[in-house]
Amino acid sequence: MSTPNPRILVWNARGLNSRAKRCVVYQVVVAANACIVCVQESKLQVVTPDIVRQCFGSEYNDFFYLPSQGTRGGIILAWKSEAVSLSHPHLSEHTLTARVNLQDRCWWLTGVYGPHRVADKPAFLQKIRDVRDLHAGPWAIMGDFNLIVNPEDKSNCRIHRGLMGRY
Repeated sequence: MSTPNPRILVWNARGLNSRAKRCVVYQVVVAANACIVCVQESKLQVVTPDIVRQCFGSEYNDFFYLPSQGTRGGIILAWKSEAVSLSHPHLSEHTLTARVNLQDRCWWLTGVYGPHRVADKPAFLQKIRDVRDLHAGPWAIMGDFNLIVNPEDKSNCRIHRGLMGRY
């Protein structure tokens, strides 16, 4: 049975290496009752069906993932296959994109976990533009960009206005 307006849960997990963390994520996923879950910063180089079940539950039969780079990054995109289907995964260094098919509607969904280093951010922003150019049609992008949009979001006065403008 398809859901006309699926719920999507997006969360920076800050690591899924411990059973306790997976349990917390599981509780949030169950409470949110989302059809699609996009978790950033999994810190996992390999994601197995068992890990997906531990984190999201047995209803999430299908998933794509972007492996972490050492102890940084990693994205998991999982969905309830009875409600929605995802296909055509496209991975880049900091993004995971898939086509969402829901009844007669289709769009692209990109999960992001941006780089920490300031020097890497301009290339990252260009790569997002490149990903968009490869996937025509409606598009949703979500995740942790590791960028500041508004000065109010910063906890100190060191603001990189050039990156804010590019973002």
